[in-house]
Amino acid sequence: MGIGSSPGERRGGRQKGTPNKTTQLAREAIAYAAERLGGAKRLAVWAKEDKANEYAFWTKIYPRLLPVQLTGEDGDPIRVERIERIIVDSDSDGAGVPPTARTRKV
Repeated sequence: MGIGSSPGERRGGRQKGTPNKTTQLAREAIAYAAERLGGAKRLAVWAKEDKANEYAFWTKIYPRLLPVQLTGEDGDPIRVERIERIIVDSDSDGAGVPPTARTRKV
């Protein structure tokens, strides 16, 4: 008789799909605090107060609202039609020439 579980066997813990109570409580507490601090209007004022705040909003806060899994049309997987690799010359003899003019397709 072996000790431990077989590969893929679950023993104990939360059932699959059961929400984490701590995470839910934390979200509720943060939402409550946000409302007490002025909610969406105050967040907008804060974001406009400083360019660093606006940057933080668009790069750290707002992306958390976006879906984690992206889908294509009608819920289908995203279809990649073309991948193009471009090498940009970094030598100094192209000085003054825009990078797009010095590129070559591979």
